[in-house]
Amino acid sequence: MIRGIEFVEGEIYHIFSRGVEKRIIFENDFDRHRFIALLFYLNDTSGRPVRMDRVLGKDGKSTALDTDSKEGERLVEILAWCLMPNHFHLLVKELGESNISIFMHRLETSHALYFNTKYKRSGPLFSGRFKAVHVENDIQYTHTSRYIHLNPLKIFDPMWKERGYVEDKVGAEKFLRDYKWSSLPEYLETREEFAPIIEKGPVIECFDNNSEEYWKFLTDWTNADKSTALVKN
Repeated sequence: MIRGIEFVEGEIYHIFSRGVEKRIIFENDFDRHRFIALLFYLNDTSGRPVRMDRVLGKDGKSTALDTDSKEGERLVEILAWCLMPNHFHLLVKELGESNISIFMHRLETSHALYFNTKYKRSGPLFSGRFKAVHVENDIQYTHTSRYIHLNPLKIFDPMWKERGYVEDKVGAEKFLRDYKWSSLPEYLETREEFAPIIEKGPVIECFDNNSEEYWKFLTDWTNADKSTALVKN
């Protein structure tokens, strides 16, 4: 249980965690690739140690996810994810008693130890324990997936939420499609590299398994009149 939320097997939760004092938690692409690999390899009931130097290329620009190397079952089902400079979001389904807590402890501990060692810092990296919101129905979790996948727009247009729409729709759409650090490319079927991490079925099935229908749902910010459809934080 975390802050009044009891993780129930079969239920879905929006998980998010921010750097202490909103500090950067990913300095470069190597950090991001390593974290993405952790999403895959630490999501395993066996608890088998992972040699990250064997997973990442020397340049840190390639992530090889070896599905045959995993010995256990998944702890959680990851439906969507997104990395931002100072925080990250996950949409997950609980698959067993305390599995979310186990997975998040592994994930944050591994990244914090790596980050502090690499950048010669000490102390907590994350601002307290991760936060969690119970997603109670299909409508809420499709909208939560949209919120997660739209999060990178804060980088492209920091004030878009306050306006309720983006001013440069074409530029915003290109930015989202090109943003590598989320599960959106898997939803749009434009990338297979990180496909083993997620189970997009529960969300995409709400759109008849049609990636273009999901994209239309995602980009429903065309003008201010549609701003009420956008997920607010």
